[in-house]
Amino acid sequence: MSGALARLAVRRGRGIIFGWLLLLAVSGWFAVKLPEAAKEPGLSAPGTHAQVQRALAERFGIPARPVLLLFERETGVARSRFDAFIRSALARVEAAGGFGRIDAPNEGAGRTSGRYAYATLSFDAPGADRAANIRRLRALLPVGEGISVRVTGEDAVQADVNATSQADLRQAERIGLPIALLILWLALGGLVPALIPIASGMVAVVGAMGVLYAVGRHLALSVFVIDVLPMVGLSLSIDFALLMASRFRSELRRRPIEEALARTIASSGGAVAASGLCMLFGLIGILWIRMPIFRSVALGAMIAVALSVLAALTLVPALLASMGDRFRTPEAGTGPKGHWLALSGFVMRRPAAVACAAAALLAVCILPAAGMRLAIPTAASLPSETPSRQAAALWEQRFGWPGATQAWLLAESRGTAFGPEDWRDAREAVRRLAANPHVLRVDTALQGDTVTAGAVRDLPRPMLARLAGMETSHSFNQGNLLLISVMVGGEAGSREAQEGIRSLDAQVGGLRLYASGEAKYHQEVLSEIRVRLLDALSFIFAANGAALVWMFRSLVVPLKAILLNFASIAASFGLTTWLFASGRLGGGDSDIAVMIPVFVFGLTFGISMDYGVFLFARIREIYTRTGDNERAVREGLAQTGPVITAAAAIMLAVTLPFAFGGVAGVRQLGIGIAAAVFIDATIVRLLLVPALMKLLGRWNWWLP
Repeated sequence: MSGALARLAVRRGRGIIFGWLLLLAVSGWFAVKLPEAAKEPGLSAPGTHAQVQRALAERFGIPARPVLLLFERETGVARSRFDAFIRSALARVEAAGGFGRIDAPNEGAGRTSGRYAYATLSFDAPGADRAANIRRLRALLPVGEGISVRVTGEDAVQADVNATSQADLRQAERIGLPIALLILWLALGGLVPALIPIASGMVAVVGAMGVLYAVGRHLALSVFVIDVLPMVGLSLSIDFALLMASRFRSELRRRPIEEALARTIASSGGAVAASGLCMLFGLIGILWIRMPIFRSVALGAMIAVALSVLAALTLVPALLASMGDRFRTPEAGTGPKGHWLALSGFVMRRPAAVACAAAALLAVCILPAAGMRLAIPTAASLPSETPSRQAAALWEQRFGWPGATQAWLLAESRGTAFGPEDWRDAREAVRRLAANPHVLRVDTALQGDTVTAGAVRDLPRPMLARLAGMETSHSFNQGNLLLISVMVGGEAGSREAQEGIRSLDAQVGGLRLYASGEAKYHQEVLSEIRVRLLDALSFIFAANGAALVWMFRSLVVPLKAILLNFASIAASFGLTTWLFASGRLGGGDSDIAVMIPVFVFGLTFGISMDYGVFLFARIREIYTRTGDNERAVREGLAQTGPVITAAAAIMLAVTLPFAFGGVAGVRQLGIGIAAAVFIDATIVRLLLVPALMKLLGRWNWWLP
């Protein structure tokens, strides 16, 4: 197989290069359109929340994702001028068309508080381009002296997240690519050889983005894929190409081009294919979690991995063959190799001490992970100067109720309309809700009579007014559904609110109660991840273990590789938690976005396995030839150390710039991946692995 690929690269190299250029051109046409297909966060889980939201919008006129216009006047501005400005602004929006129901501020509806007032609106078409509508809405709003109006709500926040994420990506590319090119220049000894991995990375990423755009026409994609795909695809493809180019340069010193290519493909190419397979297993594991954000990112990364492996086995050999003897360099002497031999010799002389020290360092890094707090991203994940974040905080301060969250309950009757038995059950349901220790207040209407119950009836005046004005905008009863408003203790993402929302879903006589609201949304998302994560981890462990046993003909090496991968990723969780939990990166305390641990694990497990497979493959190769375990470990580390270090440095160059992005989740992902790669390439691969290989001796290669 390796000989056939080598002959193909030498004799049909131009055709291979032309084929990849054609793929680049076609994919590039679609790749630039990917942001059009990936707009939503995709952080939604199977459950009743979405179903209830649709019923609220269709049957009760309560929009699932209202847009808020927050008006603010300075102290010296008269109330009459403020009211006139609001009327003018809303009239302009209504005249422009394209927006659904507009609810203006009204004293009876609780939409004014001091110098602040807010209006809500929704979009006419459910499938409308919400980001474009938000931009159009902002352009329509007037500017008044001493009066401001800001747009917020889920759609406005998401539009700002999308824009900020794209800016983060452009910034990361401007910083990361030149640094990666410099590292490749130093590692491969020239600018032209350094361009080969860059070319491989570009065609893999652009190709993956083009294919994903086509997938996005039939499948909902998360906006998160716009940052993750270039981050992973570029770094992984460059790493694969670097491993191939480094081995080819080494083989070319002693062999003709075609034979050197054949040996490169047989050794490093095999390691690349195995690494790609391990990473695919990690990404397939992410698919166990039934949420669009994980599905779209996993699919995008899988496409990027497949193209990266294919480019490493076809495009890179063709480019190497085209360079011919220009890639040939004399023996480098004992410079860097001598340093690596000295390091491996040190580890071989003191394996127990080195293993204990490395394990202690890992433990110190892992400890903060015990305090990791997961949360669903909110407007607070945006930069503090973003208007939608500022408006969301002001609205919460002026119109919200700290320490509580609102939930909607739909009581579904037996038939097509409420009958006497249904109303009797509804009264019993309200009585039970009022007695629920998690419920602070219940509001509904039973057979035309407004009912208020619960332990706490006195709410802030704006909230009381909104609840009192509910009947003027819609009825509590529509056909076979009864709407019940419930105030649950605790913020939406708190443990208290989670426990409270679980207690609301119930069967009362012939009525079935279905809950919705922010707390329910949080509960469904967190529950889906917790329940499915164990299945995902089990699959990743079993699939990677089987693949590595087949490759290395050993039980100990695969078990060690997988466990050390888990340890390095856990250490990256600890460092990420330590940096964000106490505001050490600025911006105050910050919870970790709920999707970040899943992404970091799924993506870096395969990346770390890439380094592990490359190291273990070289050690196995030497051990098979010599039968000497210590020599195999010592020489394997010395030969692969420079390449693994360069590959890790490139990965850091590509991922670390995201740590300076504007979106908190993107920053956390960049730091999480960078920390995992750094720990794996230093503490684990350079110290812990060779020390354990020395201590275990021939047991490393034991297979029943």
